[in-house]
Amino acid sequence: MHLFLPALIVLVSLATMPAHAGQPIDLELMLAVDASGSVDDGEFELQMRGLSEAFRDPAVHAAIRDSGDDGVAVALMQWSDGVRQEMSVDWALLRDSESAIAFADRIAATGRQIPGGGTGIYGAVNFSIHAMDRNGFDGRRRVIDISGDGRSDLIVPTVAARDRAVAKGISVNGLAILNDYPTLDRYYRRNVIGGIGAFVMTATDYQAFTAAIIAKLIREITGAPVATSPSSIELAAGGFATALEFEPDANIRSKVATQPTPDQIDIAYNTDFFINSLKASGKSVGSDSHTQNVAASSAD
Repeated sequence: MHLFLPALIVLVSLATMPAHAGQPIDLELMLAVDASGSVDDGEFELQMRGLSEAFRDPAVHAAIRDSGDDGVAVALMQWSDGVRQEMSVDWALLRDSESAIAFADRIAATGRQIPGGGTGIYGAVNFSIHAMDRNGFDGRRRVIDISGDGRSDLIVPTVAARDRAVAKGISVNGLAILNDYPTLDRYYRRNVIGGIGAFVMTATDYQAFTAAIIAKLIREITGAPVATSPSSIELAAGGFATALEFEPDANIRSKVATQPTPDQIDIAYNTDFFINSLKASGKSVGSDSHTQNVAASSAD
């Protein structure tokens, strides 16, 4: 029995060690792509093409270079219902344009691995947490990037998965595709996103996905500073990309961001009200054929 105890202590110690301890890097980023039944093959291809184009974009390359000297580890997974997830493009460390383009090539060569199923956002989040904990990297920031066009089949495990990620220091961001549910961004805000600097961006449909994911990746890679109120509305490729950032509570600043109040949600997503308020205050709203940017600070 006495000989057995030291071995038992070693095993317990190994089991309780942080599974994600590894090579220090600036960011771990998991791209979680919706492959559920609501996404047809053409729509899925638009997601993958958009991601491939994003990692070829010079602005994304600049964001990677500016993120820090240690690089950005990125992987891509596909998800549908709560038990169907596949790692499609395994972890790669990106530091420059060459490594980003190589990652884009791997995305372009990847086909659909899940031919439909339900919508289990919670499964995608849990899968991503597990993958991050065992990827051999130790990122100063860790982010799960969920894109999808529908609500999760089950609400309780979705919130629980989000909270589990946040408790582990992982931020969950969302890209809500609004072709089927025009208010899907509100669902994402209430139930999906969380963590330091968490935000939702939107694309009106899959045709707007590329522009939205480029903007989202730049924001995630550079680690945009958090604010206490809605700061911008961007109109990209015909679809609004909105974001509301949150200032963490001082007591849990290092781990968990506070969630928005219902008033913040309503202000952030009532676009007409927001833009009209800016005009009434004398602020200009510029636009061209592709983009419209509104930069302003709103009253508490």
